[in-house]
Amino acid sequence: MSLQVSEMKLKYLNRTYSKVSSKMYDYNCDVKLVVGTETFKAHRDVLVNASDYFSAMFTHDMRERQDDVVRLQEVSPRGFAAMIEYVAYFVLCDVTFVKE
Repeated sequence: MSLQVSEMKLKYLNRTYSKVSSKMYDYNCDVKLVVGTETFKAHRDVLVNASDYFSAMFTHDMRERQDDVVRLQEVSPRGFAAMIEYVAYFVLCDVTFVKE
């Protein structure tokens, strides 16, 4: 099943969602995202396909396209972790938003 996100982008829903083991998160990751004091390993292709923000960052002529480590500003580690879970697995976590 898919959900049309924009005119040119579909998001595919994993109806048989099962969380992978934590070891799988590190498997063949090609970028590290530093958010505050936390570091998140990720796959550029997954981020590019799921987010216009990361698509612009990693496909246009920007410094981050070449960097192995990218520092993100204006987001908390907790908020970013929730976003990654949503992007990677289309699962909305129970998150309470607070100003940090």
